[in-house]
Amino acid sequence: MLFSNLIKRSLLSVAAITSLAACEEVATVSILSETEDFVQAASEVNNKIDILWIVDNSGSMGDEQAALASNFEAFINDLAGKNYDFQIAVIGTDAYMDGRRAFRNASGHSILTPNTPNLEDAFIQNIMLGTSGYPIERGLESLEAALNHPANQSLNFPRNDAFFSVIIVSDENESVNSFPGVTHYQGLLDSIRSGSVLAGQQTYSINAIVKRPDDVSCGSGVNGVTYLEVADATGGIQASICDDFSTSLTDITSSIVQLSTQFYLSREPIVETIRVVVNDVEVANDASNGWTYNAESNSIIFNGSAVPGQGASILVDFDPVALIN
Repeated sequence: MLFSNLIKRSLLSVAAITSLAACEEVATVSILSETEDFVQAASEVNNKIDILWIVDNSGSMGDEQAALASNFEAFINDLAGKNYDFQIAVIGTDAYMDGRRAFRNASGHSILTPNTPNLEDAFIQNIMLGTSGYPIERGLESLEAALNHPANQSLNFPRNDAFFSVIIVSDENESVNSFPGVTHYQGLLDSIRSGSVLAGQQTYSINAIVKRPDDVSCGSGVNGVTYLEVADATGGIQASICDDFSTSLTDITSSIVQLSTQFYLSREPIVETIRVVVNDVEVANDASNGWTYNAESNSIIFNGSAVPGQGASILVDFDPVALIN
């Protein structure tokens, strides 16, 4: 039915164009419906994901680092299960200081990938930064310092054609006298895409595992309001450092996968006409386990169990809002 409707609309469009062309003073326009055809992992689809962990390594964070290490499986399952080309690096919240900006390599690997031997053990070694870090925590300033550090840049992390996700874990807020604003860090992450196929697209997120204002169960710590603000602005997850890390990490991974598998349309669609087919099976418009349309980025986003695996064929059919001259 989907393809027969497409053919019918095409025939009607041909007839309309023929009629218009018969009048010399009337411009010829296309009113064809649009069909976007993607292949997951093809050149127009991003299957690369780079993830930077920024972990508070001050004196109060020993238990939280251990919880991250023990719940790595909850974090990595979706990435490994869907065969994503991922890279993972780790820094502390004191990486803004000279001498502390290089990605951690306690495992012998500064960048972890699907091919890293004993991946889980390597992650545990890298994520356990200890609690002797500088007590003035600046996760966002450390992000900027690490990205600009020549030793890190030589490792090609983050890649300019990969979805980039930052995960900040801290029981304190950003300790700065003057916060440069959310747009400063959005501009920093936008600049990574310069000259790549992803230029002009927001292919990044910042996630925060912090104490939230409504976290009454936290015994100590300071509300991470700055980190929460940046997470909200970039579409990241706002998780509680007081909650079960397994749930928080699963939520963050799901969010990264969903945001990284956006399919950008070449024209603005009439939303009600969108039909999405994956491997010849129509997918429902559903925010939990289907697709949704993001008007801001003019893209189709897959959610939950509907996220296509690598090699899937994705067809998006729609009627465009505007005509093409």
